[in-house]
Amino acid sequence: MNKNFYANFFFFFFLFQLLFVDLNLYAINPLVLTSNLYLKDIIQQVTCNSIAVESILNTQDDPHTYQMVPHVRLLVAKSPIIVEIDPYLEPWLDKIPVQKNQKKFVMTKMLEEKKTSALIFDKQTGILNPHIWHSPILTKEIVIFLSIFLKENFPQFSNKISVCSKNYLNQIDDVVIKINQEFKNLPKEKKYLAMEHASLAYFAKEFGFENPNLLGISDESKPTFKQIYHFIQQLKAKKIHIIFPEMYDNSKSFEALASDSSLELGRPLFADSLGKLNSGADTVLGMWIQNSQAIKRSILGQ
Repeated sequence: MNKNFYANFFFFFFLFQLLFVDLNLYAINPLVLTSNLYLKDIIQQVTCNSIAVESILNTQDDPHTYQMVPHVRLLVAKSPIIVEIDPYLEPWLDKIPVQKNQKKFVMTKMLEEKKTSALIFDKQTGILNPHIWHSPILTKEIVIFLSIFLKENFPQFSNKISVCSKNYLNQIDDVVIKINQEFKNLPKEKKYLAMEHASLAYFAKEFGFENPNLLGISDESKPTFKQIYHFIQQLKAKKIHIIFPEMYDNSKSFEALASDSSLELGRPLFADSLGKLNSGADTVLGMWIQNSQAIKRSILGQ
């Protein structure tokens, strides 16, 4: 076959991938579209899977740098209800204007309006830390808010949503108890989550850890030599020997940091996403449990 055939084949194959990748997302035409898998899982739990819901982001997508392809733009424009985390985290979603008769909800805005005390603001910039999916306290607030909203918009499932959301809140409490048991016997001087970003700041705060980090809440900037030097000195001053990389982070910067210093590399933690399907971390509660187990085993050298 001639070269033109192969050139045309690969051109149309690429075009197909660009327009129709993630066919499930396109075909479902969900009643509720969420920005990430955390919100999708909450809505599935709150409704006991009674309402069609999909997430724009998949497991390994980075919310900070995601670029929407054409069919996702169309889906966002068509979805009657959109639920997102935060415009600072997901600026790509705000590029599409809200349509007439379309409802859009921003979780961090709702939490700020409620003046929720569990919120964390970056010390340097004053910007709200958007990684709220690592907070059991804020997750319960979101469950309550979404259950009320969903009952109003889907009255045919009102009773079911009441039961399912109550059960889910109880499950969250049970998991918090389980995680506290995981950490119960850890010495206080070892309760540090040293990471590249402040992605687990909520988790650290609610379970009694300090969270020294290199770059704050953004993962778009690259650390300078000066920042790395001061970070290493900070860890040594506090006698911190373990740094935790992030799952699905391809930068390898922390691996390099560990190899160039006396620091040890802990088990990778889920930071910006849930785990893959059937990984055990593909739900919010499963992700919290797996992170807590990884933290404990790393600290204890298991």
